[in-house]
Amino acid sequence: MQGILPSTNQGNVLAGETAVSDTYFPLILKPLDTLYVSKLGNNGDGLSWETAWNELDQIDWSIIQPGHTILIDGGTTEMVYTTTLEPAASGSPGKPITIRLAKEAGRNGKAIIFGGRSTPLPYCGQVDYINETGNIRAYGIALQNVSWLVVDGTKWRGITIYGHLQNGMRYYSTAANITVRNVEIYYNGNPQFKDGAWSPDSAGFRFGGPNHLFERVIIHDYGS
Repeated sequence: MQGILPSTNQGNVLAGETAVSDTYFPLILKPLDTLYVSKLGNNGDGLSWETAWNELDQIDWSIIQPGHTILIDGGTTEMVYTTTLEPAASGSPGKPITIRLAKEAGRNGKAIIFGGRSTPLPYCGQVDYINETGNIRAYGIALQNVSWLVVDGTKWRGITIYGHLQNGMRYYSTAANITVRNVEIYYNGNPQFKDGAWSPDSAGFRFGGPNHLFERVIIHDYGS
């Protein structure tokens, strides 16, 4: 985006005359194609770290366009988010919507999507397991009716998803062309009690839809 600003050059002005500027310099405005999520933001318009959306469910998807990037604050070491990421906008071929961990110092720790259950899942046949109940969400990331998205932790385990009742990530059949990289998914699932013992149920990652790509994704400690 460009504009023009008049110069303030007033050279060669004779006594009694009014200076008139006829020189203009270009004004370059940064395109608003990067949006921000941070627990430290004031939940404003998402256009800067100061006005960042303060939770994943606060993202205003109506302003997200193909080619936009949503940066997630990972703090100095980590930053914990406690809502489900449910994208409601799609990218396009060659112009995906990218959701990624910030790379700048002080914000490039780890973005954690926590489902509400801090107790690990039981192992199969565990009899002394204490099931944690309460406000535990079903999914960390849910993808439905969207396509051409990239979720990128930017480094090993840069985005971590754990503690959900069903799946860390859930792809519905209407999701397509999703790329996930540098994400760790663990301890997502539903503890089941049967025949006097506990066992884990539900997959850490539930698939659906065509043309997905996974790079450096670690999935462990889940049900079935």
